Amino acid sequence: MKLLKQLFTLLLVLVISTVSVFAFPDITDDYDWAMPAITRLSAQKNVINGYPDGTFCPAQNITRAEFTKMIIAMFGNKDTVSYEDVSETDWFYSYVSHSGGYFLSETRFYPNQNITRQEVAYALYIALELTDSPMDKSIPFLDFDKVNAAYLPAVKTLAREGLINGYPNGSFGPEKEITRAEIATVLDRADAYKNNVDSEGSEENNEAVDLKSNNYFFVVSRVSTVINEHDELLKKIEGYQDGKLTTLLISEDVRITKSDLAADSNIDPG
Repeated sequence: MKLLKQLFTLLLVLVISTVSVFAFPDITDDYDWAMPAITRLSAQKNVINGYPDGTFCPAQNITRAEFTKMIIAMFGNKDTVSYEDVSETDWFYSYVSHSGGYFLSETRFYPNQNITRQEVAYALYIALELTDSPMDKSIPFLDFDKVNAAYLPAVKTLAREGLINGYPNGSFGPEKEITRAEIATVLDRADAYKNNVDSEGSEENNEAVDLKSNNYFFVVSRVSTVINEHDELLKKIEGYQDGKLTTLLISEDVRITKSDLAADSNIDPG
């Protein structure tokens, strides 16, 4: 009995310790939308952590150096690169020096400058090895004209995949600085996306195509195979219909033919 009490006490201490580490006191009800992502990325992934005083500071912006540490922790090193404003004595040197490809920086990196939403989109576009979305108009951001041309393929593609969202007013805010709470949710979605793609392996057609059916466009993000409750094999088609994220289930033996594709599509249905 004494041994059981000791084991119970030890377990209780471990539980309390774990809760105290990951239950950040400044994640209030206003941040319920970010709590699951923050918990996963801090407790399970060790991608984004709190501060020594136990806080998370969800409204605080992320610097380019801080984001580099996060994306490398999640996706690994890229090409070796050097910058005029990054030295070996900087805490972020080992991360920034292996981040070539994630950013469009040239001679200077500006490590202490807050990163913008379009820069985050580009880094994830590269990390996830995505391809350019074929239809700009399927993504309903009102300020696409404010997105830097170099970042536009990344922004529209991540929007197509549901990895980034706009604001209630319909804007994306490409040059807006991103907060710690926001980056947690974006990275969490990216991690889930990567794991999903990896699990699908070589399943048929993970590329986007323009499908025209019943006189509307359906932008396909992913095609996979599922089994329903009747043990029937179905095609699961995920994508955007009229700009809205939609999932279709069709019979496995239904084949997309050339006549189903948009007239200006260059996709070969096989």
